[in-house]
Amino acid sequence: MISRDEVLKSSPIVNDYGEEILIAGQWAKAGHYRVLDSNRIIYHKADGPLPASCDGHRAEYCRFEQPWISLNIQSEYRGEH
Repeated sequence: MISRDEVLKSSPIVNDYGEEILIAGQWAKAGHYRVLDSNRIIYHKADGPLPASCDGHRAEYCRFEQPWISLNIQSEYRGEH
């Protein structure tokens, strides 16, 4: 697992759109993350390591910013899968 201190010292990896790429096990802030090469969105409830993939593939994430999700609490979609 990549430690939080190593992440903070290293320069971020970004994709072609300027989004920071995070890898499973890497420390990340709480929030919504999109799994790259997928339309799956996860809700990371607390600061800590991102979850591993259960299908054997390397899980890579980018932060998924949607401020209206937290405002629309009554909605059926909450970004949790």
